[in-house]
Amino acid sequence: MLVLLAAAVAILLAAVMWFWSGSRVASEAEATTTETIDLYFPAEQGWVAAESHQIADLPEAGNERAQRVVEALVSGPTGTEFYAPLPAGTLVDGVFVNPDGTCIVELVSETYANPPQMGSRQEVELFASLLRSLKTNVPEVEQVVVLWNGRQPESFGGHLDTTRPLNLDPAWGTSP
Repeated sequence: MLVLLAAAVAILLAAVMWFWSGSRVASEAEATTTETIDLYFPAEQGWVAAESHQIADLPEAGNERAQRVVEALVSGPTGTEFYAPLPAGTLVDGVFVNPDGTCIVELVSETYANPPQMGSRQEVELFASLLRSLKTNVPEVEQVVVLWNGRQPESFGGHLDTTRPLNLDPAWGTSP
């Protein structure tokens, strides 16, 4: 009798554990969400234009959301009418949003000790891509500081002063 009772308890316990683990896996699968965001890339027709990207489990706000947006931007566009704002091999080391709305973007490159040479248009497109993508997708971002290999360069292409936070200039409009 004691053996039958122990066997019944073991079977009941196994059934409860099986059911609980199955429902937990199902709820974890349901927890995955995908959000469609607009990233702004330099476009062949000029300036920057939006391209929609889907990102899984994107936080609603904060450092992690900002980092995931910048990582998606640095990964480059999927369409052929756009091009990447940064050279291949550029990585995102960290992205931090301060309480005052200043977003610090830390980029690293083994290929380039300093930001790669670029013309005025490429420099404006780079910062327009970063600023517009961040401001569109991370509402608390007001301005951006970009570091390259751990330091803040005076300029990325010699045309914009990057020693202070940059705001999105309305003159850096998007393509129609």
